Amino acid sequence: DTNIPNVFSPNGDGINDDFRPSISCPLASFSIVIFDRAGQVIFESKNSQDYWKGTYKGKKVPLGTYYYLITLKGFLDPTYYRKSGSITVLR
Repeated sequence: DTNIPNVFSPNGDGINDDFRPSISCPLASFSIVIFDRAGQVIFESKNSQDYWKGTYKGKKVPLGTYYYLITLKGFLDPTYYRKSGSITVLR
């Protein structure tokens, strides 16, 4: 089961400071890609413990809507799943 938030606030207050999908099964494969509104990749990782902090090239991204594509496969399920959607950055 996967729970993906649709908003986060990377403002350094220690609450909801990164985009952190919650995945409840052991993973055999994982990737996440974050895009800006123009379709430019601004974050990507193959580590399910590597969370997006709302930055690009070390600088805070502007407030607004960004898009994600998550691909995952569990150890017990041979099917690859793709999840996509939008995430809003607030501060």
